[in-house]
Amino acid sequence: MAATWKKLAYEEDVVTKALFDAYSILAADTDNTPAAITLAASEIIGRAAAGGIVALAKADVLTIINVEDGADVTDAANVAAAGAIMGTLFLAKGDLIGASADDTPLILTVGANGKVLVADSVEATGLKWGDAAVHAASHKDGGSDEILLHEFGEPTSAVKFDGQQATDFVVHTVADSTARDALTPVLGKMVWQTDELAVYMCTATE
Repeated sequence: MAATWKKLAYEEDVVTKALFDAYSILAADTDNTPAAITLAASEIIGRAAAGGIVALAKADVLTIINVEDGADVTDAANVAAAGAIMGTLFLAKGDLIGASADDTPLILTVGANGKVLVADSVEATGLKWGDAAVHAASHKDGGSDEILLHEFGEPTSAVKFDGQQATDFVVHTVADSTARDALTPVLGKMVWQTDELAVYMCTATE
């Protein structure tokens, strides 16, 4: 199966932090022409009805969203009309929002210490507090029955790392382009090619 491998760029090939002054953001009004836009206090980045990407002052933003200066848009009636909820719905520490039906928020009060949230269609909110499953200590790192990652079968869907580091992680290593092209191509697969000391990523599989 044919595949496309793209070499990852190094610092000299990419936009560097030296382009940015304090309180600036990079934007482009035409293809491949990024430029820094500096924002003053109380400005946000955006694009008006005409023109390119610029720093917008309060008056510009109000014009875009069609709201008059000083308009009261946070009272309960307006919040409800917008399909949102008020903070006053929460009455105690640990309150959570469930729903008893479509567009019908309902508070679930906090459970007892050590309880976990469990789905339950019988409950009004569809949720309830229940007991946590007991984890077998022997399966933990260093335990008498420790489960090793390489002993599991190959995953058949995405594995969520939840923002955690993969420490002591080594990218798939190949000697040269011949070895790289012999791999089964998978979109997003990365390899470290030792003859070039370069990282390649698969961007197409056929």
